[in-house]
Amino acid sequence: MLLRCFALLLSVVWSSAVLAETKPPNVVLVMTDNQGYFELACKGNPYLRTPNIDAFARQGVDFCNFHAENFCSPSRAALLTGRQPMRMGVHNTVGGVSL
Repeated sequence: MLLRCFALLLSVVWSSAVLAETKPPNVVLVMTDNQGYFELACKGNPYLRTPNIDAFARQGVDFCNFHAENFCSPSRAALLTGRQPMRMGVHNTVGGVSL
């Protein structure tokens, strides 16, 4: 019984030490305006060179299944709030100018 309690205590201490060593991942979100899907070399465009964005795509997560609005204001509003632009009333540019 004493051996089981010691093993349980040892496993709890070891697992808490392992969890304390893990760090949360860094998140970098790159959002560009007026850029189409195939306007990146990593997406197969043979004419454009985008080495820095290509490096981001190779080293990170490439989200390619999404929808972007026609104007930057609705897309930015959705990104900043997590809500659909239509639900927030952001349909176009704000005041005639981009955010």
